[in-house]
Amino acid sequence: MDTSINASRRDFLKHTTLAGGGLIVGIPLAGFAASAMANESSNLAPNAILQITPSNEIHFYLPRSEMGQGVYTGLTTLLAEELDVSPNKILIHQTGAHDDYANPDFGMQITGGSTSIKGHFQPLRQLAANARLVLRQAAAKDLNTTLDTIQTNDGMLVINGKTLPYGEFANSANAMDFPEDAPLTPSAEFKYIGKFNARLDAKAKSTGTAQFGLDVDFPGLHKAALKRCPVYGGTMKKFDAETVKAMPGVKAVVAIHNGVAVV
Repeated sequence: MDTSINASRRDFLKHTTLAGGGLIVGIPLAGFAASAMANESSNLAPNAILQITPSNEIHFYLPRSEMGQGVYTGLTTLLAEELDVSPNKILIHQTGAHDDYANPDFGMQITGGSTSIKGHFQPLRQLAANARLVLRQAAAKDLNTTLDTIQTNDGMLVINGKTLPYGEFANSANAMDFPEDAPLTPSAEFKYIGKFNARLDAKAKSTGTAQFGLDVDFPGLHKAALKRCPVYGGTMKKFDAETVKAMPGVKAVVAIHNGVAVV
């Protein structure tokens, strides 16, 4: 599949806000396989990918699930490379459900098939490169200077020897037209892609502070255990729901097409 990106401005979020404001951009990752578009009318920015706040916090909304395969770090390095900021400085959040977070290779929001890096290598890098360019453009406009006088270094804009944080120009950048095809970093100049080996989620997992699906709990939440037919293609013939319902803690017994679920 061709995962090159040539999206128009309406593919990206504009004039939307998240807590903290600043520069907020998103893109329908499955736009190459489907016609999903960014929800420009929402003030919740439900499909944001990248946010840079005026306080210079850089947030990455991770669209794939970390299951030990390393996408938490790997996808972050794609963004970090083109944004010119160390992956360690990026705050990572798992996204919720949204059509625009669909896997480019599958057209649905799913993680698997060794597609995360392959499917996002171009889109995430291009998004970050575009974001870095618009920050430089905003700084050039605000400081009344030319674009070629402004460079970047690890989350900072370097202007005639003076350094200013990205966040200082985040709101100005968010009000500008977003670039579409900023040049990408040549592979020979990569600093993080294929070279950053520290697992960004290692500390949280080692200290028990990382949250997994099994950790989620809220009032009224119930868990179900499934018993499926041991033969592929087999279906449910019969089961004794009443006996199971009488057991302590059982809320319901539900038949599914190939087995039974006990809640």
